[in-house]
Amino acid sequence: HSTDQAWNAVVMPDSFSLETTRYADWIDFRARLENFTRAVAAAIEPSLEQRVGLRFIDRITHPDVKKAGDWIQWINRSFLGPITHEILGEAVATSQQVLQLDVGEGRSVILRHGAVSDAESPHQLTYLLDQDCYVQRGQPFDVDQILEVVEDLHTLALQIFQQAVTPELYSYLKDSE
Repeated sequence: HSTDQAWNAVVMPDSFSLETTRYADWIDFRARLENFTRAVAAAIEPSLEQRVGLRFIDRITHPDVKKAGDWIQWINRSFLGPITHEILGEAVATSQQVLQLDVGEGRSVILRHGAVSDAESPHQLTYLLDQDCYVQRGQPFDVDQILEVVEDLHTLALQIFQQAVTPELYSYLKDSE
């Protein structure tokens, strides 16, 4: 753990991970991940890579969202399902969906998303986009190949995020950084 508890590095007998609750940007995260992966490789000398993954959990709030149906102008309608229903939509308090995507070239994504009540934002309805992007395979452990896969998964996660939100929400989020 980092002293401020924002970063957590875990090494287990068959896996290692790096996580943060204070993601600043991809450049910072990737540099830390590279240093950590190289340290694990040097200290443990793993022989096999089985799964490389990257997970982003985005909890999106917007001041104009008071009920689930308000996400219609901010989230791509195809993601909203019953929220957009002409009769039942007004009754939807929360909505969640889990998708497993096979995006080709051995890459997969488990996408959990929906309008949820969130303990971290108790007075606002949150839209959750939880992406677990990964490649599962058995091959020799190679730090440089792992970092290439992570770069690809980062691009994939960004593309999915951009498909899920409207251009207006994307601009709003970029402006509020």
